[in-house]
Amino acid sequence: MSETRRKWGDRRDGVWINKTDTMHLFMPILYPKRTGAEAVAHVDIDATALLAYVARRNAGQTGDKYTVFHAVVAALMKTVYHRPQFNRFYKGGRLYQKKELSAAFVAKKKFEDGAEEALMCFDCRPGENIDSIHDRIYKKLDKLRNRDKTDHATDTMAILCRLPRPIIYFVMWILRVLDFYGKLPKALNIDDPHFCSIWLTNLGSIKLNAEYHHLNEWGTNSVFVVVGEMHKQPIVDENDQVAIHTVLPISVTLDERITDGYYCAKTMRLLRYLLEHPEELEKPVEEAVDFE
Repeated sequence: MSETRRKWGDRRDGVWINKTDTMHLFMPILYPKRTGAEAVAHVDIDATALLAYVARRNAGQTGDKYTVFHAVVAALMKTVYHRPQFNRFYKGGRLYQKKELSAAFVAKKKFEDGAEEALMCFDCRPGENIDSIHDRIYKKLDKLRNRDKTDHATDTMAILCRLPRPIIYFVMWILRVLDFYGKLPKALNIDDPHFCSIWLTNLGSIKLNAEYHHLNEWGTNSVFVVVGEMHKQPIVDENDQVAIHTVLPISVTLDERITDGYYCAKTMRLLRYLLEHPEELEKPVEEAVDFE
C-alpha cells in the first residue's frame, strides 16, 4: 500500500477518513461495536480451473507443493489491494484506511487433538504474487512447526497468563484505552491477526464447513474469511446447461460500516474472477484486473 504523510488525527496504522458521506461518519454513533455491525457475504467458486492450475504448478515439483489455500490468500491480497475499502476499520469512533495490507491465519503445529496453535501474519509487499506468498507461508510454517518456535503474539499472551486475573484485566483495560486513541505500541501487535487486514481460517483442510465467523472488538481487523470444504455441486453454465462441478465455498464476515453493499458485491465478483482465472495470480498484485 502507498505510504501517506501522517497528519493530525491519523494513527500509526491508519489514515483518518474525516471527509466522507454523513452515513459513514455517523455509523460508529449508531453502532459503536464492530461485532454489532457484522454482515456476511458468501460466494461459491467453480474450482475446475483452480484445481487444474494447482495440479499443473505441482507437476514435477519436488519441493513444497502449491495448494488451493495459497491461491485463496493471493486472490484475497490482490482483491483488497484493488478494493481498498475492505482495508478500513473503525476505532475510537473514527473511520481509518489501513496503511498496510496484511493477511493472517492460525496454523496447527500438528493435526492432532491438543496440538498447539500458532498465529501467522504477513504483509503485502510490492510485486507480491502467488509464488512469493507460497514461499513466505512455507518459510513461516517451517519456523513454527520444525524449529519449535512460537509467534510474538503467543509469547505476549503467555506472559500475561502468568499474572493474577485482576492484574490481567487491568492491563488489558489500559491496552484497550491506548488502542482507542491509536497509541498502542507496535511491539504489542506483532503477529496478532486482530490487527491484520484479512484474517482467514481454512476449515476445508480439516473437513469442516461454516458459513460464519465472528469479528472481534480487540484490534482493527474488519474482514474475516472462512474457506470451506470443496464439494460437488450442480452448476448452470452460460448456455443453461447443468453439469456437476467441484465448488469451493468462501464466506466473508465484515464490518458493514466500512463500505456499502454495492462495493461489497463488486469486491466479491473480483475475488471469484481471480480464483476462477488463477493465472492472474502470477501477475504482480499492483497490476489491474479487467473482470467486468
